[in-house]
Amino acid sequence: GIGVGGIELFAKGIDGRWRAFFRDSNGTLQTAGAPAAASERLERALVHHIAFDANGRFGSPVVHAYLGLAIAADGTAWVLGADVDSTSIKQLVSTYGTETTMFAAILAVLSLSLGRFFARRFSQPITRLASAADDYRRGDRNARFYDARRDEIGVLGRTLATMAEEIERRRLETETRLATMEAMNRIDKAVLATASRSELLARVASIVDGSMHSTAVAIALRDEQARGWNIAALTDTVNHAGIDWSGAAERVPFVTDDLLEPGFNIKLESYYESVLTDAGAGVAVIALDVMGTGQGRMVAAPLRVDGRYLGSLISVVDRDSPLPDDEKRTFSMLADQTAVALRSIMEHETSEDNFFGVIRSLTRAVEATSRWTAGHSER
Repeated sequence: GIGVGGIELFAKGIDGRWRAFFRDSNGTLQTAGAPAAASERLERALVHHIAFDANGRFGSPVVHAYLGLAIAADGTAWVLGADVDSTSIKQLVSTYGTETTMFAAILAVLSLSLGRFFARRFSQPITRLASAADDYRRGDRNARFYDARRDEIGVLGRTLATMAEEIERRRLETETRLATMEAMNRIDKAVLATASRSELLARVASIVDGSMHSTAVAIALRDEQARGWNIAALTDTVNHAGIDWSGAAERVPFVTDDLLEPGFNIKLESYYESVLTDAGAGVAVIALDVMGTGQGRMVAAPLRVDGRYLGSLISVVDRDSPLPDDEKRTFSMLADQTAVALRSIMEHETSEDNFFGVIRSLTRAVEATSRWTAGHSER
């Protein structure tokens, strides 16, 4: 028979580089760069369909033959290589001409089939990865790049999956920051558009409610003299609109320290979280009695103006697990912006009080000169 051995398979990708495919000792299909010396014969096999390379020395009859296969749909060129005993070939051709021709035809068909098989074996995973990349580019965040293969294609798939996860993480982080900045900008605009403390804080509470997707939001201002908390703003649990106490029939709610467990007021002077179920009296009173909700998690951040603690921004969110770090930062930033709005309205109120104080002094001076105008100027 014909002495054939050292069978190899080569592929040329769109980058123009030749690679050899083989199976390792474990039977796993591996790939490596083709030897530079073989590149010329591989290119010749593509053009002339077959090429030979003298493999032996000192007149050895063994030659290395390269058979060009069909080019795959993705543009990959395939070549089959093997060591062939030329003496056996000549003898076989001269003795069995017809049989040799049929064998060559069968070998060509087999080579073509093998080429197509390996083309699909390596082009289909690449095609799937390219399709997933295109889907991700079009906005499909569920596109999957992962490939369990242990070769370079699997490494490429896992690398693309890691990159997509990082891009998605950064996209969500950017969207969160933009939403926070938008909420802070809306608070700034509310400061410019309102002069009433009650109206301003009601708007701020509504903005925070929408940004945090809360069940309810409250702004509790500390009253040390009365030893308690004025609920200066509150959103309802139905339409999440901020309640403006200046236009409401009921008075501003007040929570005394006596209703809370000892030391709870100290907890609210820093960032604080607690699940509502099985919580202490402080959380239960504020969340259930004041904010009207008994499920989820209460989150509080301090309101400080020039280092002085004025109260807390309190939100109830529909979850039992702690807030992620990015949401904690968002809530703390909104609390800082609420404190800025509170300082602005306090400065406006101080200026207004000073103005009326000056007017009262002037009217009393006028009234002191004539008993006929007494009381009129004051009114």
